[in-house]
Amino acid sequence: MLPSVESFKDKDYDQILRIMSEVSDTLITFTPKHPRGLESSALASQATHYFDDVEDGQTARKALERAKIKTDPGGLILIFGSLSTISTFYEIFS
Repeated sequence: MLPSVESFKDKDYDQILRIMSEVSDTLITFTPKHPRGLESSALASQATHYFDDVEDGQTARKALERAKIKTDPGGLILIFGSLSTISTFYEIFS
């Protein structure tokens, strides 16, 4: 499983990263399209404390493309973040 994640600045993203590191050693970050969004580079920097392989995907679309490349055939890409993430990926998949 390869997680791709975004977070808002006011969320406990350190705890989220710690929990998610239990299911994967790889993480790709992206910056949400929201004023409260945490920059993907800041999230990637924090993620290096928990994941062996961290990549700053910058945007949701770029993060998804990188995740597709890094994921084994038949593998799972886990996308998580705020509820606004759902609308972002709905647009990408539509």
